[in-house]
Amino acid sequence: MNIDLTKRTAVVTGAASGIGRAIANRLASCGANVAVVDKDGAAARETAAALPGQCPVFEVDLTDREATQLLGAAVEDELGPVSIVVNAAGWDLIEPFLQNSRDYWDRVVALNFMAPVEVSRVFLDRMVERGEPGRIVNIASDAGRVGSSGEVVYAGAKGGVIAFGK
Repeated sequence: MNIDLTKRTAVVTGAASGIGRAIANRLASCGANVAVVDKDGAAARETAAALPGQCPVFEVDLTDREATQLLGAAVEDELGPVSIVVNAAGWDLIEPFLQNSRDYWDRVVALNFMAPVEVSRVFLDRMVERGEPGRIVNIASDAGRVGSSGEVVYAGAKGGVIAFGK
């Protein structure tokens, strides 16, 4: 089934690889202009080059709140009003909890939980101001539902994303 997303603008975080890249590809194939958002600029440019339509790259570290706040204006200045946001960025390091450092905890929670909260708020505020319906999709993990040994903090962060989305 093909969905016509012509004249729609989508933001996909984590679009340089994996699930984010596949989602960006599908949205662009359906006609959306896609903001390819990722910390890895080189990989994001590879993704964007392979997509049809207007798909500019926004190289952003989503754990940087100030940079995330600036993302909303940057995307809308280039592509127009955003009506689809997909929070697909994520990262983890599989290791026993007792080996995790506090810096690891901070990074996992910042990227896997707080980044979707921040990105959602940035674009939701703009959608509400326009009175325009939009869609925000948060990619989580089964680890967030059932837990996962070796991914304790990641599972907690993804569980937070699940609850936040509900």
